[in-house]
Amino acid sequence: MKLTIDIEDAKFDTLKNFLQTLDYVSIEPSDEIPAWQKEEVMRRKALNEEGKMVARPWSEARKEVFKK
Repeated sequence: MKLTIDIEDAKFDTLKNFLQTLDYVSIEPSDEIPAWQKEEVMRRKALNEEGKMVARPWSEARKEVFKK
């Protein structure tokens, strides 16, 4: 089972050190960008460069994404 925990930066090392003492807990870094996401970005970049996908500036897209 996997669990995601949000914790204050100042308390992170203490909790991590405690969890590592438990033989039934493994800790895997999750700051890395998943391979599937990197591949998707490269696919979209190639489509854009080939003219098969139109991109727009973030300033325009943001207005639509966050419209209320």
